[in-house]
Amino acid sequence: VKSAILGTLGGLIAKAGTGLKPFVPQLQTTFLKCLADPADAVRQRAARNLGELVRLSPRADQLAGELATSARSAEPEVRDAYLLALRGLLLSSGERLSPAVMEALGQQLRDMARLAVDNDEFRYSLAS
Repeated sequence: VKSAILGTLGGLIAKAGTGLKPFVPQLQTTFLKCLADPADAVRQRAARNLGELVRLSPRADQLAGELATSARSAEPEVRDAYLLALRGLLLSSGERLSPAVMEALGQQLRDMARLAVDNDEFRYSLAS
């Protein structure tokens, strides 16, 4: 049910666009909570939706830091969803992120890559 709801919200974001700006904080909170859901389909949809929603969000710097920090400390099965959301954020708002945040993100991702020496799947997630 959650996956279907997130799919509908994703369609709504695509159709309504800037008309959803007043609801960005609530939607962002919902998607962030769903990134830690036990169901993989829910996590994946939440990550994709969050990447799209960031186009409407004025606070991309804060969200980028939160996603990177969460990815670093999350369980392996949840970590990929945080990285997918971070990828979407970078693709959607990379030019709006401050240079300091970009540098900090780069350092955090490099640190995670060093820790993932034995885990090819995780390194692939980091690289994409």
